[in-house]
Amino acid sequence: MVDSLITAILRTLPIFAATWFAWRFLRRLFVKHPLADIVGPPSDSWAAGSLLSIIGPDAWSYHDKLIKKFGKTFRFTGMMQSTQEQALYTFDPKAMHHIFVKDQHLFPGDRRVHSRANFESARKYFVMQRKN
Repeated sequence: MVDSLITAILRTLPIFAATWFAWRFLRRLFVKHPLADIVGPPSDSWAAGSLLSIIGPDAWSYHDKLIKKFGKTFRFTGMMQSTQEQALYTFDPKAMHHIFVKDQHLFPGDRRVHSRANFESARKYFVMQRKN
Protein backbone atom coordinates (compact mmCIF):
# COMPACT_ATOMS: atom_id res chain seq x y z
CA MET A 1 0.00 0.00 0.00
CA VAL A 2 2.81 2.41 0.87
CA ASP A 3 4.62 1.47 -2.34
CA SER A 4 1.59 2.28 -4.46
CA LEU A 5 1.20 5.62 -2.68
CA ILE A 6 4.84 6.53 -3.31
CA THR A 7 4.51 5.44 -6.93
CA ALA A 8 1.40 7.60 -7.39
CA ILE A 9 3.18 10.60 -5.88
CA LEU A 10 6.24 10.09 -8.08
CA ARG A 11 4.02 9.86 -11.17
CA THR A 12 2.11 13.04 -10.42
CA LEU A 13 5.07 15.10 -9.24
CA PRO A 14 6.54 15.74 -12.74
CA ILE A 15 3.08 16.65 -14.07
CA PHE A 16 2.58 19.10 -11.21
CA ALA A 17 6.05 20.61 -11.71
CA ALA A 18 5.56 21.00 -15.48
CA THR A 19 2.16 22.61 -14.94
CA TRP A 20 3.55 25.00 -12.36
CA PHE A 21 6.47 26.07 -14.59
CA ALA A 22 4.15 26.50 -17.59
CA TRP A 23 1.77 28.61 -15.50
CA ARG A 24 4.63 30.81 -14.26
CA PHE A 25 5.98 31.25 -17.79
CA LEU A 26 2.61 32.01 -19.39
CA ARG A 27 1.62 34.36 -16.59
CA ARG A 28 4.85 36.27 -17.11
CA LEU A 29 4.07 36.61 -20.82
CA PHE A 30 0.44 37.67 -20.59
CA VAL A 31 -0.07 39.36 -17.21
CA LYS A 32 1.45 42.78 -16.75
CA HIS A 33 2.84 43.58 -13.31
CA PRO A 34 1.29 46.68 -11.68
CA LEU A 35 4.74 48.26 -11.33
CA ALA A 36 5.78 47.62 -14.94
CA ASP A 37 5.19 51.22 -16.06
CA ILE A 38 7.22 52.78 -13.24
CA VAL A 39 10.81 53.57 -14.14
CA GLY A 40 13.68 52.06 -12.23
CA PRO A 41 17.25 50.89 -12.51
CA PRO A 42 18.16 47.77 -14.44
CA SER A 43 19.07 44.77 -12.34
CA ASP A 44 22.69 44.41 -11.36
CA SER A 45 22.61 40.64 -11.73
CA TRP A 46 20.16 37.94 -12.72
CA ALA A 47 20.41 36.08 -9.43
CA ALA A 48 20.37 38.94 -6.91
CA GLY A 49 18.51 41.59 -8.89
CA SER A 50 19.17 44.99 -7.31
CA LEU A 51 19.24 43.63 -3.76
CA LEU A 52 23.00 43.91 -3.26
CA SER A 53 22.99 47.58 -4.27
CA ILE A 54 19.96 48.38 -2.12
CA ILE A 55 21.38 46.98 1.11
CA GLY A 56 25.09 47.17 0.35
CA PRO A 57 27.67 49.34 2.09
CA ASP A 58 27.09 52.22 -0.36
CA ALA A 59 23.29 51.97 -0.25
CA TRP A 60 22.57 55.60 0.64
CA SER A 61 24.77 56.97 -2.13
CA TYR A 62 23.14 54.47 -4.51
CA HIS A 63 19.69 55.70 -3.43
CA ASP A 64 20.77 59.33 -3.90
CA LYS A 65 21.97 58.52 -7.41
CA LEU A 66 18.66 56.84 -8.22
CA ILE A 67 16.65 59.76 -6.85
CA LYS A 68 18.59 62.13 -9.10
CA LYS A 69 18.06 59.88 -12.11
CA PHE A 70 14.48 58.58 -11.62
CA GLY A 71 12.86 60.98 -9.15
CA LYS A 72 11.49 60.27 -5.69
CA THR A 73 9.54 57.13 -6.69
CA PHE A 74 10.99 54.19 -8.60
CA ARG A 75 10.96 50.40 -8.62
CA PHE A 76 13.52 47.68 -8.09
CA THR A 77 13.57 44.25 -9.66
CA GLY A 78 13.95 41.39 -7.25
CA MET A 79 15.87 38.17 -7.27
CA MET A 80 15.96 35.90 -10.33
CA GLN A 81 14.51 38.71 -12.49
CA SER A 82 11.10 37.75 -11.17
CA THR A 83 8.34 40.10 -12.20
CA GLN A 84 6.56 39.18 -8.98
CA GLU A 85 9.53 40.31 -6.90
CA GLN A 86 9.39 43.98 -7.79
CA ALA A 87 9.40 46.60 -5.07
CA LEU A 88 8.22 50.17 -5.16
CA TYR A 89 10.51 52.65 -3.41
CA THR A 90 9.32 56.13 -2.61
CA PHE A 91 11.08 58.93 -0.81
CA ASP A 92 8.21 61.33 -1.36
CA PRO A 93 7.00 62.62 2.03
CA LYS A 94 3.44 63.15 0.81
CA ALA A 95 3.18 59.61 -0.59
CA MET A 96 4.66 58.18 2.61
CA HIS A 97 2.11 60.14 4.65
CA HIS A 98 -0.70 58.57 2.62
CA ILE A 99 0.76 55.06 2.95
CA PHE A 100 1.69 55.11 6.63
CA VAL A 101 -0.84 57.53 8.14
CA LYS A 102 -3.81 58.75 6.15
CA ASP A 103 -4.82 55.84 3.90
CA GLN A 104 -3.05 52.90 5.49
CA HIS A 105 -6.28 50.88 5.46
CA LEU A 106 -6.11 50.87 1.63
CA PHE A 107 -2.64 49.35 1.51
CA PRO A 108 -1.96 45.69 2.25
CA GLY A 109 -0.89 44.93 5.78
CA ASP A 110 2.41 43.52 4.61
CA ARG A 111 5.03 43.67 7.33
CA ARG A 112 7.71 44.59 4.79
CA VAL A 113 5.80 47.72 3.81
CA HIS A 114 4.72 48.87 7.23
CA SER A 115 7.75 47.81 9.22
CA ARG A 116 9.21 50.18 11.74
CA ALA A 117 12.70 49.60 10.32
CA ASN A 118 11.68 50.86 6.88
CA PHE A 119 9.87 53.83 8.38
CA GLU A 120 12.79 54.71 10.64
CA SER A 121 15.35 54.47 7.83
CA ALA A 122 13.18 56.67 5.61
CA ARG A 123 12.69 59.17 8.45
CA LYS A 124 16.47 59.33 9.01
CA TYR A 125 16.95 59.87 5.28
CA PHE A 126 14.57 62.84 5.29
CA VAL A 127 16.26 64.30 8.36
CA MET A 128 19.62 64.03 6.58
CA GLN A 129 18.16 65.66 3.45
CA ARG A 130 16.76 68.59 5.43
CA LYS A 131 20.13 69.23 7.07
CA ASN A 132 21.87 69.40 3.68
